[in-house]
Amino acid sequence: MICLGLISGTSLDGVDACIVDIITEEGSTFLYRFETIGLATYPFPEGLKEKLLQISSSGSVQEVCMYNVLLGKLFAEAAKRIIEESKVDPEAVAVIGSHGQTVYHQPDIAKLYGHSVSSTLQIGDPSTIANETGILTIGDFRLADMSLGGQGAPLVPYLDRIILQSCSRREGEGGNMIIDSLMEHFYKQPFDNNGDVALSGTPSRELLEFLVESDGFLKLSPPKSTGRERYGTDYVKRLLSKAEILNLNPPDIVATATELTAHCVYSSYKSFVHPLLVSSGDETERKLYVSGGGLRNRAILNGLKRRFQKFEVLSTSRIGIDPDGKEAICFALLAHEVLNHKHNNVPEATGAAKPAFLGKVCLPPDYSLKLVDSVVCIKRP
Repeated sequence: MICLGLISGTSLDGVDACIVDIITEEGSTFLYRFETIGLATYPFPEGLKEKLLQISSSGSVQEVCMYNVLLGKLFAEAAKRIIEESKVDPEAVAVIGSHGQTVYHQPDIAKLYGHSVSSTLQIGDPSTIANETGILTIGDFRLADMSLGGQGAPLVPYLDRIILQSCSRREGEGGNMIIDSLMEHFYKQPFDNNGDVALSGTPSRELLEFLVESDGFLKLSPPKSTGRERYGTDYVKRLLSKAEILNLNPPDIVATATELTAHCVYSSYKSFVHPLLVSSGDETERKLYVSGGGLRNRAILNGLKRRFQKFEVLSTSRIGIDPDGKEAICFALLAHEVLNHKHNNVPEATGAAKPAFLGKVCLPPDYSLKLVDSVVCIKRP
């Protein structure tokens, strides 16, 4: 089944689009092979990144409403472009899975009028995508998991489980978000290309210890999730204030933030994954697969290799997943599972009480629904 995945991540640099053929291995229910047909990133218009950052921190209801539709249109344009550039017949695309753009993620429970509420909001209206592309679109994946007591994140472990037959996934907490913010602050650059700035500096042990010891989130046991709400502007301000007290120069500050990313990955592994492996007696050869922007940051990779000395540190390309398209592939897969009536969350990773169907189905105008043997069937024109 040919599926199309769309996502804009925390870097806010544009829409990642991927067309992937998801092939079910013969005789298996959950073993798939992924053949990437097309992959591209379509940059946002100039100034949109800054506007989305402003909306995430202090946006009005009117702005959220307007930009929800605007991003739906931009995501639809990205879908149409990747289809055209990949020379794929639009009729061959069974479904679009769109994550949207997170503007706020609040997994911690709040008490409102006697109800326990956790919430998240991704803009980029999937019904707009469906109507502008003419392709069935599934979006708004996170809230179904949260309604069952989960964090609504992380969702990529579902893909990891498929390709690795394992649910263990650990991210670098604030990760590249902090590094990117520092690069913008000091150098007016969106990211540290190849990790060159970090490699030119020396990590500060004092600053690293301060960041680790003062961050209660790092000590929380999973399931847990976070985002720019915790590691955004206020966090970077505290980091910079401490760095000023320590009289650190910009390369040293970027180097320390980069070291923090590697530290968080290893610390999570040692605290939460390694004990499970020891208790199970699993002594098989270890491999650490890396994807996304961190794969191109030599300083992050060096930090991981120093810590994971008994591991091979590899690109996810070694297991058939393009490292630049992993998250887009994941949302194509999550949409694929909905169409095939399969639960598509990992409760062990998110904390949900039970498996769920994630995503809301949005039909283009020419589609129709009918009930066959108590199953809703979607019919293309």
